[in-house]
Amino acid sequence: MTQDAALAAARRHAENPAGGKLSPALASGLPAVAVKMTISQFDQLQHIGADNDIAPDRSVWVVTVHGSMTTDALPGRPPVTDNVYTDVIDAATGTLVIEAIGVEAVK
Repeated sequence: MTQDAALAAARRHAENPAGGKLSPALASGLPAVAVKMTISQFDQLQHIGADNDIAPDRSVWVVTVHGSMTTDALPGRPPVTDNVYTDVIDAATGTLVIEAIGVEAVK
Protein backbone atom coordinates (compact mmCIF):
# COMPACT_ATOMS: atom_id res chain seq x y z
CA MET A 1 0.00 0.00 0.00
CA THR A 2 1.34 3.42 -0.90
CA GLN A 3 1.25 6.46 1.34
CA ASP A 4 -1.34 8.09 -0.95
CA ALA A 5 -3.55 5.00 -0.75
CA ALA A 6 -3.29 4.97 3.07
CA LEU A 7 -4.21 8.65 3.23
CA ALA A 8 -7.20 8.12 0.95
CA ALA A 9 -8.41 5.08 2.91
CA ALA A 10 -8.25 6.92 6.24
CA ARG A 11 -9.93 10.04 4.89
CA ARG A 12 -12.86 7.95 3.66
CA HIS A 13 -13.78 7.26 7.30
CA ALA A 14 -14.49 10.93 8.01
CA GLU A 15 -18.07 11.86 8.78
CA ASN A 16 -20.17 14.87 8.03
CA PRO A 17 -20.88 16.60 11.38
CA ALA A 18 -24.55 16.69 10.34
CA GLY A 19 -24.55 12.91 9.90
CA GLY A 20 -23.32 10.32 7.40
CA LYS A 21 -20.03 10.07 5.54
CA LEU A 22 -18.40 12.97 3.73
CA SER A 23 -18.46 12.97 -0.02
CA PRO A 24 -15.23 11.66 -1.58
CA ALA A 25 -14.44 15.16 -2.85
CA LEU A 26 -14.74 16.75 0.59
CA ALA A 27 -12.95 13.88 2.35
CA SER A 28 -9.98 14.14 -0.03
CA GLY A 29 -9.34 17.70 1.16
CA LEU A 30 -9.08 16.88 4.88
CA PRO A 31 -5.68 17.59 6.47
CA ALA A 32 -3.94 14.28 7.14
CA VAL A 33 -0.48 12.90 7.89
CA ALA A 34 0.70 9.33 7.22
CA VAL A 35 3.82 7.75 8.70
CA LYS A 36 4.98 4.20 8.00
CA MET A 37 6.30 2.29 11.01
CA THR A 38 6.08 -1.10 12.65
CA ILE A 39 3.14 -1.95 14.89
CA SER A 40 5.64 -2.21 17.76
CA GLN A 41 6.78 1.37 17.12
CA PHE A 42 3.15 2.50 17.11
CA ASP A 43 2.46 0.69 20.39
CA GLN A 44 5.49 2.38 21.96
CA LEU A 45 4.48 5.78 20.56
CA GLN A 46 1.04 5.44 22.14
CA HIS A 47 2.33 3.81 25.35
CA ILE A 48 0.16 0.75 24.90
CA GLY A 49 0.99 -2.90 25.30
CA ALA A 50 1.90 -5.14 22.40
CA ASP A 51 -0.87 -6.81 20.43
CA ASN A 52 -0.29 -10.56 20.53
CA ASP A 53 -2.24 -11.02 17.27
CA ILE A 54 0.12 -8.86 15.18
CA ALA A 55 3.82 -9.53 14.64
CA PRO A 56 5.81 -6.67 16.23
CA ASP A 57 7.75 -6.06 13.01
CA ARG A 58 4.59 -5.78 10.87
CA SER A 59 4.63 -2.56 8.80
CA VAL A 60 1.65 -0.27 9.19
CA TRP A 61 0.61 3.15 8.03
CA VAL A 62 -0.37 5.39 10.93
CA VAL A 63 -2.67 8.06 9.50
CA THR A 64 -4.00 10.97 11.54
CA VAL A 65 -6.89 12.84 9.95
CA HIS A 66 -8.36 16.15 11.05
CA GLY A 67 -12.00 15.39 10.36
CA SER A 68 -15.10 14.40 12.31
CA MET A 69 -15.56 10.88 13.62
CA THR A 70 -18.18 9.55 16.05
CA THR A 71 -17.81 6.65 18.45
CA ASP A 72 -20.39 3.91 18.71
CA ALA A 73 -22.74 4.39 21.65
CA LEU A 74 -21.81 2.22 24.61
CA PRO A 75 -24.46 0.90 27.00
CA GLY A 76 -25.63 3.81 29.12
CA ARG A 77 -23.47 6.33 27.25
CA PRO A 78 -24.14 8.52 24.24
CA PRO A 79 -21.85 8.49 21.19
CA VAL A 80 -18.98 10.99 21.24
CA THR A 81 -17.80 13.03 18.25
CA ASP A 82 -14.24 14.30 17.90
CA ASN A 83 -12.50 16.29 15.17
CA VAL A 84 -9.38 14.15 14.91
CA TYR A 85 -8.82 10.43 14.54
CA THR A 86 -6.04 8.01 13.72
CA ASP A 87 -6.30 4.89 11.58
CA VAL A 88 -3.60 2.22 11.71
CA ILE A 89 -3.60 0.33 8.42
CA ASP A 90 -1.65 -2.83 7.59
CA ALA A 91 0.82 -1.69 4.92
CA ALA A 92 0.81 -5.02 3.07
CA THR A 93 -2.92 -5.76 2.96
CA GLY A 94 -4.62 -2.39 3.44
CA THR A 95 -6.62 -3.81 6.36
CA LEU A 96 -7.69 -1.39 9.07
CA VAL A 97 -6.02 -2.61 12.27
CA ILE A 98 -6.89 0.16 14.74
CA GLU A 99 -9.28 3.13 14.64
CA ALA A 100 -8.71 5.65 17.42
CA ILE A 101 -11.16 8.53 17.70
CA GLY A 102 -9.78 11.62 19.43
CA VAL A 103 -6.19 10.48 18.97
CA GLU A 104 -3.61 12.55 17.07
CA ALA A 105 -0.87 9.91 16.86
CA VAL A 106 1.24 11.61 14.18
CA LYS A 107 1.62 15.27 13.31
